This record gives sequence, C-alpha cells and structure tokens, in this order.
Amino acid sequence: MKKISDRGESKGMLAVAMVAGLWFGLIAVFDHISMLQNHWMGSW
Repeated sequence: MKKISDRGESKGMLAVAMVAGLWFGLIAVFDHISMLQNHWMGSW
C-alpha cells in the first residue's frame, strides 16, 4: 500500500513541477517579448 501511495505522490509532485516550469517559462517569454516590443517602439 505504501509503495503505491508513494508513487502517486511523486507523480503528483512531478506534475506540479512541470506545470510550475511551464508557467515560469511562459512568464519569462511574455516578459521578454514585451521588453523587445518596448525596445522596438523606443528605437523608432
């Protein structure tokens, strides 16, 4: 019983870590894009 629950917990943690990684990646990309847009607007 304990092994099965442990495996479920680790799988849940992995899913949380993946979601967090995707979320931070998206934030970083959007932040970078907005920064580039500001740079282009400023250079014009």
